Amino acid sequence: MLNTLVKVIALLVVGILTYNYFFGSPAEQETSRQVVGQVRELGESVFDLLQSEKEKLSEGKYDEALANLKEAIGLQKQQAAALGHEGHESLERCDHLHDQQLALEQQLEAIQVGTQNMSQAEQDAALESIREQISTLTADAESLAIELAR
Repeated sequence: MLNTLVKVIALLVVGILTYNYFFGSPAEQETSRQVVGQVRELGESVFDLLQSEKEKLSEGKYDEALANLKEAIGLQKQQAAALGHEGHESLERCDHLHDQQLALEQQLEAIQVGTQNMSQAEQDAALESIREQISTLTADAESLAIELAR
């Protein structure tokens, strides 16, 4: 329902903008030209941002984040193992975090290999998913570290 409403409003705005661009008064035509120019600049900025993210992916931006996360999980695993029987639950959580981290590495490799076969929208969605998963995994690792520090 809301999705349809947004689409109708967007279509209405585009229709008014198009009408004013071609058939409006000189002031309306000038305003429409400015809006079209700003939309074009926005599109170019978004494209540049996506290109930059793709380059960072190629340079290993996410690899570094995952490597830091892997190191932190390894340290936590050592701390949990040092606790002996008391750290059994924490050790299982470390193993679970490690499994999630390995799955993220595999997803990242698949994205890096498959970028030629993916549309820009698919690449963006995949990168956003990786970012969210890294954030979630980092938050989980932080909560485990706090728990182990007690």
